[in-house]
Amino acid sequence: MRTDARYLMFLFLLAAIWLGTATQSAAQISIYPTVFYAGLNSLTIRAPRGVMKVERRQSGVWGPFVTGQESRDLRIISSPIFTRCATSAQFITQVKTISRTVSLHLRVTDCSGETEEFVISTEYEWRISREDFGKVKPGEVACHEFHVITENHAFVVDSIVSPSPLFTIKFLQRKPPVKLPENFTYRYQVCFQSNRPGGHKVPMLVYLRRDQPSGGFNNYIVADTAYVSVVGPPPSLPTPPRPRPVPPRPRPRPRPRPQPVPVKPPDTPAVRLALATPAPQLQQPAPLAIAERHDHIAAPQPMAATAPPEIIIDPAAHRLILGPTGRSVEEGEGFLANYDGAGWLAGYAPVDRLTLLAGALYVPSFINYSLTASAGGRYEVVRAGAVRAAVGVQGHYSESEISTIVAASPYVSVSIGDDDSRATLSGAYSWRHHSPTYEAPFDRSAFIVGGGMDRRIGRHWKAIVEAYWLQDSDYLPLGFALRWFNNRFAVDLGLNLNLPTGNHPNATIIPAPVISGTWAW
Repeated sequence: MRTDARYLMFLFLLAAIWLGTATQSAAQISIYPTVFYAGLNSLTIRAPRGVMKVERRQSGVWGPFVTGQESRDLRIISSPIFTRCATSAQFITQVKTISRTVSLHLRVTDCSGETEEFVISTEYEWRISREDFGKVKPGEVACHEFHVITENHAFVVDSIVSPSPLFTIKFLQRKPPVKLPENFTYRYQVCFQSNRPGGHKVPMLVYLRRDQPSGGFNNYIVADTAYVSVVGPPPSLPTPPRPRPVPPRPRPRPRPRPQPVPVKPPDTPAVRLALATPAPQLQQPAPLAIAERHDHIAAPQPMAATAPPEIIIDPAAHRLILGPTGRSVEEGEGFLANYDGAGWLAGYAPVDRLTLLAGALYVPSFINYSLTASAGGRYEVVRAGAVRAAVGVQGHYSESEISTIVAASPYVSVSIGDDDSRATLSGAYSWRHHSPTYEAPFDRSAFIVGGGMDRRIGRHWKAIVEAYWLQDSDYLPLGFALRWFNNRFAVDLGLNLNLPTGNHPNATIIPAPVISGTWAW
């Protein structure tokens, strides 16, 4: 008996330790992203028990973390703003260098009194090169080779841009976007031409994709700087050819008149032939004035600060064409979507990760009477870098002239990627209770597996494809769509094809248009 009691006590202690560890893990405070990138960074603090206080450590002393704090390499654009015991808080920082490590030491206290310290640092240091073109003459074309060198890490180059029209970029290898493996040298050429003397200092902007995108910031800039000195006078304009004098036209000889027989000697002609007036000669043009040679080089002018372009985020990133993704709606935000003019779906996130959904579809009787109502919700259970997963359940009520159906569908969706490129796989189980108008009620159930991918193909455009397999169904739905969007609206236009699965010998392909719109707030 003692042995059994000790064994049970041992199991009880293990269970208590496991439950305590699980509770502590569930209540763990976290910050995402976990690293800094050059430029602007949007970071989110998450505390399941609520955020009570955020402090910053400077010079070994803990103090308030407020907007406007600035050092040589780091600036706090906005400090965390949150209501008391909110489960999340966001703040924005600006990292002003890429050649040195930049760190931020924070301490977060949740509403239970627990504290957690975080040190957020830049992930990589880059060696910034000074690419000297030397001295060139006005009008001369000078080219120089630039490099992006990776060390012990793979990078994705989204684009390379010259902010000055005097510098043009020629790609010697594959044009971006391109993925660079570890320990690789990517080469491209920059050519310069100017007709004016002076000095030029222009960075070549290399946009690298972030491993942990957040807040619409998907890449960051690494820039090598080009230096050029244009010396000497500008090229002279070609001298126009000297006009040649026009010689006077020769005097025509008068024709002799036929003499009658007999005839007197010819009289003097009654009309005097006037000599052609010689054309006036053009004057020699004054020589062109040529600017004096400048023996000095103008000081480089600082680049004017320009506002960053508006960041466009897809407001319908929580779904493909019809199916969900693993991404939830942000806390406090909502949306209203319409499908083919008849179906409506609304969603709202009262707290972080939880999205409540409700929808309806009505087709009038003069077309083919149908009424459908739906309600449910989903919760994002995994949010780790590019991986997101959500579980949910949706209830349905459908009524037509021949049947009434009540259904419940639990489901799970897993997505990999970001808002610019995301692949999604979903699985669901649907239970349905049918009440036909002229038959006895019966139940049906089926598994559903589906997935798809959406990819950004322009600043305001996405291409989407999705497909679904329904157990015991005669058709396999396959959809294609193009989505236009800005920060508040999204419109999908496409085609859905119901492909025969072979279960029914007379089944044929059934096409249907896809027209949907989403308004987010």
